[in-house]
Amino acid sequence: MCFNCRVTQTKHWFNLLKGHYLCKKCGEYKNKYGKFRSKELCFKTAKVNFTRSTQKIS
Repeated sequence: MCFNCRVTQTKHWFNLLKGHYLCKKCGEYKNKYGKFRSKELCFKTAKVNFTRSTQKIS
């Protein structure tokens, strides 16, 4: 389980401390910025863009 976001499945794990691991996203973020991902980033969902069509379906 990821020490930061609690994810249990990922393609790659990073060692944090003995017995503590980071998921791929949290590990890459920590390597790049030197700090943990915020809780807002951990649980942020992808926004979906819906476009409204003005054409009628026949």
